[in-house]
Amino acid sequence: MIKYGKKLINVLKNDIAFFNELHFLTRQKKPLGEDYDKNFRPIFDEIIEKGDDGQRAFAREMNKGRICCAFAGGWTKKYKRSARIITDKSCGLNYTFYNTRSHGRKKLFFMKQWEKAFCRDYIRCLLMEQDVLSPHFYFTDTVMGALKNGGTMLDMGVAEGNFTLEFIDDADRVYMFEPDSDWHEPLKKTFAEYRDKIVLCDKFVSDKSSGNSVSVDEFFGDNIPEDIKLIKMDIEGYEQNALNGMKKTLEKNPDAVLLICVYHKQYAEDEIRYTLSQCGEYDIKVRDGYMFFSEDPELAFPYLRHGIIECRAIR
Repeated sequence: MIKYGKKLINVLKNDIAFFNELHFLTRQKKPLGEDYDKNFRPIFDEIIEKGDDGQRAFAREMNKGRICCAFAGGWTKKYKRSARIITDKSCGLNYTFYNTRSHGRKKLFFMKQWEKAFCRDYIRCLLMEQDVLSPHFYFTDTVMGALKNGGTMLDMGVAEGNFTLEFIDDADRVYMFEPDSDWHEPLKKTFAEYRDKIVLCDKFVSDKSSGNSVSVDEFFGDNIPEDIKLIKMDIEGYEQNALNGMKKTLEKNPDAVLLICVYHKQYAEDEIRYTLSQCGEYDIKVRDGYMFFSEDPELAFPYLRHGIIECRAIR
């Protein structure tokens, strides 16, 4: 089974026009033809043969269109319109007006090297990812209410900052962990008027601190905040490591709502559930639907994975 994962990685590297991350997270613009039949149809045929009803429906949609992407379902088809991209002449960065759910439109800046066409694709991807029917959807009522009375938030894997942008007006303090330095300038522009609330850490989050990595517990040391209300982790498969490095922080913040991505690795969801069980008793909710994440070299049946788990300690 692992051979499929390695093969797909090679396809991704060799045909970036079709197989870049954005197109996998959204929807292929045209059928892949023989490339699909060679690299993807065997995977989706196996899902149709062995998977559950939801998995089979996902696979049939991919086979019907000879397309391959992270999401399936009729709801994905509405994300065709392009967002307006504007250039800030004072800094050369492109931005768009992002519609937050509670606090209106806000400027969201992109990496300096990104051209407008790429920014449009990116924001389309972002909007699709956060559709209410998406398995990667963050913003449930519980999540949106976590900071209604203020408090601290941890955003691990900030990227462009859309998650923090939803809560920045309500939070008292936000710790943003983003090791990709190309995001730092646009993040500083996006959150310029909130600089007194923001702490930006440029290290990878892990289970221990060394070099360019940091554990949450060691990051705070003896000053762990006790008003953390919301924690988001989207850190490319290192979510379990991050959990192992923040047990003291979780213990001091039993009311925190956790949003954890579980699709980056084959067995991530099971492993993260186990790690949480070692930290206490948690109420865990899984988003409906499945994702296909082809970039995992350990890709194996059932191939499709849940996107997000939302959890909170049971007191």
